[in-house]
Amino acid sequence: MPYRYAYLGVSALFVLAIVAFWPSYFSRLGATSWPLHFHGMTATLWMLLLIAQGYVISSGRRALHRQLGRSVFALVPLFTAGGLIVVYTMNAADSPFADVQGPRLGFVDVVATGAFAGLCYAALANRRNVHLHGGYMLATAILLIMPTVTRLHPFDYTARLLPDATGFERFDLAFNVSASFALAAVAVLYVCNRRHAAPFVAIAAISLLQWAGYYLVQDLQMWSAVMDGMTAMPILLIGTIGFLIGAAAVSLGWRAGGASWSYDPKAAW
Repeated sequence: MPYRYAYLGVSALFVLAIVAFWPSYFSRLGATSWPLHFHGMTATLWMLLLIAQGYVISSGRRALHRQLGRSVFALVPLFTAGGLIVVYTMNAADSPFADVQGPRLGFVDVVATGAFAGLCYAALANRRNVHLHGGYMLATAILLIMPTVTRLHPFDYTARLLPDATGFERFDLAFNVSASFALAAVAVLYVCNRRHAAPFVAIAAISLLQWAGYYLVQDLQMWSAVMDGMTAMPILLIGTIGFLIGAAAVSLGWRAGGASWSYDPKAAW
């Protein structure tokens, strides 16, 4: 069974994410807006699903793995809806940070949301190939490394390395470190799974696109116009678009995997 102990690594990443997001989210749940709650809850549920799925399949409980797997038809569309909603709220915020970093992080998050949908599509389309199916599912967890490591300010390593830098320059350093960690994790997975490396080549390309885009889009008027146009739309419309992207990913992925909607899901999975 490939990735037999991957759920342990995903569990460690999940714990690290709780630490990273504790100051800005988990420690102030009562003061958090509903869009952030929506995004936070769907992301949390997805990580818990990855951990549970990895554990049950490694222990040989395939029937339970299939039953839990059907939750992707609801969870993936909700996750992609939350992903676009949080881009909206970040760019609509009235703050110096949002003015400078909103379009840049908006690009990173839009790519992450689209990549998540694409990876879930690939996981379903290859669900009969355990190496590729597991690899694409595992690749979705890599998307959490950048936002997690970037937010590890309790250790304040950026202040030590750049004591005279501005807050924005320190954030750039934190982002660079996080992107390096993500690519390092991908490199390890690639080396350990060279015969079935397509999922990790894909997530490496996605991570590089996010890293490059973070610096390139800040000078693109077109992208700023896209973000401005997005914030001019109703937030529920943004969420609906995200939901439809996720719904299309899982439905098309299911069909690409060799099953039509007339099949018995218990037999076809």
